[in-house]
Amino acid sequence: MTLDETIDLLQQIALVDDRVVKVDEAEQAAQVTMWAAVLRDVPLAFAGEAVGRHYAESAWAVMPKDIAARWRDQVRDRLRMATGTFEPTHHPGSTRTPGTATRMSPRCGGSGARLQ
Repeated sequence: MTLDETIDLLQQIALVDDRVVKVDEAEQAAQVTMWAAVLRDVPLAFAGEAVGRHYAESAWAVMPKDIAARWRDQVRDRLRMATGTFEPTHHPGSTRTPGTATRMSPRCGGSGARLQ
């Protein structure tokens, strides 16, 4: 999320919860900088949804850590679902037949003999 997107997010949050956005200009600048740093990897659309989910579950004011934690959980879940890899048995251009292997080439210190 960019600095401008962070400002947009905080403006949207302020519409429903006036406890979040600071009143003093110096505090606002510090708050925007901190939120942008914490949420730098979080897409704006996801952050908006996370804020909504937060307020559906909690009466506490939302903090950037709440949004970042939800993002980390989603990323972790997606990675967990995609742990399997597909390895074809035949690569285009390969001279080896499936199921055979050779020792390291003589240039690498191996004998180059075919393993059975």
